[in-house]
Formats: sequence, structure tokens, C-alpha cells
Amino acid sequence: MTQARKRKAPARPATTRETLLVEIHDWIGAVTLNRPDRLNAINFQMAQELNSALVELGADDAVRVIVIKGAGRCFCAGMDLSEFGDLSAIDFFKLLPVLEETTRTIPELPKPVIGQVHSFCLAGGNELALACDLVIASEDASFGTTAINFGGFCFAPSVLLSRHTGRKKALEMLLTGDRMEAKEAYRLGLINRVVPLEKLEEAAAELSARIAAKSPLAVRLGKKAFYSGGDMTFEHALHYAHALNAVLSSTEDSKEGFNSFREKRSPQWKGR
Repeated sequence: MTQARKRKAPARPATTRETLLVEIHDWIGAVTLNRPDRLNAINFQMAQELNSALVELGADDAVRVIVIKGAGRCFCAGMDLSEFGDLSAIDFFKLLPVLEETTRTIPELPKPVIGQVHSFCLAGGNELALACDLVIASEDASFGTTAINFGGFCFAPSVLLSRHTGRKKALEMLLTGDRMEAKEAYRLGLINRVVPLEKLEEAAAELSARIAAKSPLAVRLGKKAFYSGGDMTFEHALHYAHALNAVLSSTEDSKEGFNSFREKRSPQWKGR
């Protein structure tokens, strides 16, 4: 039995925001994009609420893993063009920091964020999935940078896409606007798993529970090392990894891990 199941965090009632549904249960914070009538297209309010919800869950001791999913027919069809189409270039430029804040926030969160993707995952929705630390998709999921089909270009999604797959394949997606099926996205390493649609919720819950059962401190420092090291030279990244390893080895959780292994029992993590 996993530690996450042995020592349950208190469940809380779901909280509904204008564009989101947020739930906390068994160490998992679930954020549901909740504009199904608009295919969960991201408007200004959703961008603000999503980033705020993620920051709050990242600081909540009752949460060890965060899952982002979409209500209704799809994960997210991109930005809500009906809200942004008439803005001047200056006004749109002023809004961009808010619209892109989640892309910056997710790597900085002390907890893993899992994208649970079904059906359409396009443009800004594709960017959101790419920003997630891990992604599980249903077999019917399709990924695309489709703004080019409407006279635009997926500028911000291109930043992540070019870092997650080969540059030539990334540019092909950006210039054609073609959608990529989940199996191809998996083959290219853009997502972690592909499962039947009816198994998607179960698969995301299973992966979340497995990670939630680990030391939250080890997970936090490990995620920090993973992302920070990618922006460093090889030598600096090694030194940084060594420093974090030394920090982790001096914690109560590290000692508990070794003791529980020797004593053949489940560890009791304290997060310190």
C-alpha cells in the first residue's frame, strides 16, 4: 500500500471559480478548465484564475501533485479569439504577460503538474500541455499549433515546442498547422503515455498517486534540479546537483527513507 494511501490528506469540498473547478483529495490537487461551451478556450479571466489556482495549490501542504484537465468535449482548443481578436497590438502586448504566466509558473512550482489531455489540445492549449511536467493523453487526443490556419502564428507555443522535440518537426507543425495524433506525440516524446479514453482518468490518478507516495521534499528538490540544470553549463549543473543532493541527504525525510528501507516498512514522510 502506498504512503499516499496510508496517510490520507483531508479531502476538501470542490471550489468553483468562474472558469475553473478546483478539488483536493488524497494529496492530489485537480484543476479542471471549465468553459466547455467554448471548448475550454482560454480567455483573460481563465488565464488569471489558472495561474492563481496553481500558485495556491503549490503552496498547500495538503497537495503533492497537481493535475490539469478539461471539462466536456476536449482539453483546450486554444485562446478565445473572440475576446482578443479586436485588440490593438499595444493592448494585446500588455495582456501577454498574464496570458503566458502559467507557462512560467509550472516549472517553478514545488510540485509536479500532470496534464490529463483528451480530444483537442491546440495552440494555447498545446502550450499548456507542453508546460506541464508530465502528460497523459487519451487515444483520441490531437495536438497542434493551429494559429497559422487563421492568419496567426503560435509564437509562444513555439518556444516550448522547439525545446521538446526536433526543431525541424517543430517548425513543420508550426508552419502547416497540422494536428498530431497522440501516438505520434508519444513517439516523439512530447507526452508520457497514451491510454484509451475510458482509462484516462484512472491512468492519471494512478500516476499521481505513485508520485504523491514519494517524499515531497525529494520530489521538490528533484524537479528544481531538473529544470535549473537545463539552463546551466554541464559543469555548473553537476555542481548544482551535488549541492542539492547534500541538502536532501541532511533532511528528516532522507533519514526516514533509509531507516524504513532497513526496517522493511513504509516510510512516513514529513516533508522536511
